[in-house]
Amino acid sequence: MRNCGINLAPDLESIGSMRVTMMRRGIGLFLGLVAWAASANPYLDRLHAEEPCEQFLEALREAGLYDTALDYLDEMQTSSLADEEFRQKIPLSKVAVLLDAVVQIRDPQKITEQLD
Repeated sequence: MRNCGINLAPDLESIGSMRVTMMRRGIGLFLGLVAWAASANPYLDRLHAEEPCEQFLEALREAGLYDTALDYLDEMQTSSLADEEFRQKIPLSKVAVLLDAVVQIRDPQKITEQLD
């Protein structure tokens, strides 16, 4: 069997990158579902406990889950779990998350894509 110059073996770095991307999207989807389920539940008002939004957002940023942090901020914009004070800070928090993400990127082209 001839090779024909085509490498059929997967690149381990790209597989790792794909796994991280899939995990981040999965976490974002999970958070979105939790926020949706919480906002759609009519009995939630009786059991309302404030979401520790600031702490959770900070944990996402420290873990380097910037896409998930942005998804979380988008969900909390309209969620009854976030208080009004947190909602007012969301635009500034998004900027901070984007800046954290950009610091981790070394390629100037990718930095431009991330900020656009």
